[in-house]
Amino acid sequence: MEASATTEGEIKLEKVSAEVLIEHKADLDKLRTSHDYSNIAKLLKRLQRTQMTKELLVQTLIGKTMTTLSELQTPPEHGDKESEVKEVREMSSQLINKWKELLKQKSSTGNPSSSAPKLAREESKIDKSETQSIASNNLRTHST
Repeated sequence: MEASATTEGEIKLEKVSAEVLIEHKADLDKLRTSHDYSNIAKLLKRLQRTQMTKELLVQTLIGKTMTTLSELQTPPEHGDKESEVKEVREMSSQLINKWKELLKQKSSTGNPSSSAPKLAREESKIDKSETQSIASNNLRTHST
């Protein structure tokens, strides 16, 4: 990541490429599958310090991963990790809200025909279909 002059409060935001975000997204998916919640939290903290743009959100679809993490439930066999799972849910929800706000700001300050509202609707549709897919996979897994 390269340092950026952009700040949010006292936090210096870092620029990243779409490729780096795609790697982060893949890492988050692997960590979620292996129930490595403490490392998910570390990666989410890094994402909080990332200078996000509408273009990066569209290119990487990282919002889908955040939605999945924001709805994360503690598996019964990992009940001792409930506090870590809660932290992951809260952090991912905060990122989602932050990025939605970014989309709103970009659409209100940019071109009146901006695609930000359309993007938000598209991401919402994608998030819902992914959630449904995950739910049906979970049902198949638990029924076997």
